[in-house]
Amino acid sequence: MPKPRSTFVTLVAWLGIGTAACATPVALVQSLMAGTLSAQVEAALDTDALAHLPFAMRYALEHVGLLSQAFLAASLVTLGVSIGLLKRKEWGRLGVIALLGVAILQQLGLFWLQLTMGDAMGAAGETPRELAAAMLLLQVVGGVLTVVQVGVCGWMIWKLMTPEIRAEFGA
Repeated sequence: MPKPRSTFVTLVAWLGIGTAACATPVALVQSLMAGTLSAQVEAALDTDALAHLPFAMRYALEHVGLLSQAFLAASLVTLGVSIGLLKRKEWGRLGVIALLGVAILQQLGLFWLQLTMGDAMGAAGETPRELAAAMLLLQVVGGVLTVVQVGVCGWMIWKLMTPEIRAEFGA
């Protein structure tokens, strides 16, 4: 008798496959562009206009090549583990759980980055009230979205670890 196949696992797998299939070509082009433009980015960072960028922004620009290659690698890994999940391979299930854990850390890190950049922009000098209000609104919305995304990822991890779902996968 064949093992039961839940709709949840199938949907999560196809969502990962679709997302990675769209992200991989974008990441490939982005990596090629980052390599081509690295000298121009370095030269731009040495100008007075970009000298006062917040640390996080400056770091991202200084390491755009590495970050784009990491995005490409993550897209390929997502594609691989999602296919494994669809085929009900245990390594696919564990890989998706690991990627969801990384996604939680990434969301928390990006929210922290948003907060620190907003604070740095506010501390840079006189900020008009409208801009300060817009930055506060963006931080609130970012916080709400972070809570939702972390909650969904946590729920998916929990669901992938339930005995009913684990029973679908071979040892």
